[in-house]
Amino acid sequence: MKNNATTDYAMRMVLYIAVKGGLRPSREISREMGIPQNLLVQLGTQLREASILQAKLGKHGGYMLAKSAFEISIYDVVCAIENRPQPPDTAGISEKAMADSILDLYQTTMERIVSLLSDITIEQVADMARGSETVAPEPLAVKQMRTALGAVPESTPRQEPSR
Repeated sequence: MKNNATTDYAMRMVLYIAVKGGLRPSREISREMGIPQNLLVQLGTQLREASILQAKLGKHGGYMLAKSAFEISIYDVVCAIENRPQPPDTAGISEKAMADSILDLYQTTMERIVSLLSDITIEQVADMARGSETVAPEPLAVKQMRTALGAVPESTPRQEPSR
């Protein structure tokens, strides 16, 4: 998977719509999320074709989620923009143990990334952006993300640093 600006813009677009709710005009999304208008239209097409967004044309048109934010994972958005990640082309790679080891490591890593991103829904990220807890059970991946971002669950007391 690539970590590029296009995927970042797509995530911003979907999360903005999830947080704000309803039909959001493309100019509003573009302005608020810093996405160039022409790119926003291209992303909207890709996300619509992936059944993530719906588009309404016209003066009072815009974009809205095609299904519940709980049904859309981060991985769904990544795949809509980048296509499904594929293992590297092994043609021309020697059959040495090192090459096999690297390919095994790559495959394991990709499987873990797919698993992690598939478990995190747009609704969960939108709820975190709103500062509220999710209604659905929080998957381990979201707990790990909260920990990585420094957010500690309320049931865990924070400790002051030692001096």
